[in-house]
Amino acid sequence: MATTPSVTEEETQDFLLQALAKMLNVEPSDIDTRIAFDRYGLDSAAAVKLTGLISDWSGMELEPTLLYDCPTVDQLTAFLVAQKRGEAVEKSA
Repeated sequence: MATTPSVTEEETQDFLLQALAKMLNVEPSDIDTRIAFDRYGLDSAAAVKLTGLISDWSGMELEPTLLYDCPTVDQLTAFLVAQKRGEAVEKSA
């Protein structure tokens, strides 16, 4: 299910929280969007799986290292929305 080019920050963050919560077997409200993915115990295999889900949802081709470049839900949301809008964004390193 691909999103439209006018995807909002709220829609993007909601998708990320739902997908991450399902992978972690927690409620989306239990996830702090400012906490790094690795603090939630997301290993490299899970990070690649989540990146694939995001790619399928967004219709964008994404690097497998995306979650390391954008290590929080907030950073990842901003990056994905900017990419969808065609804006250049620097990923954190």
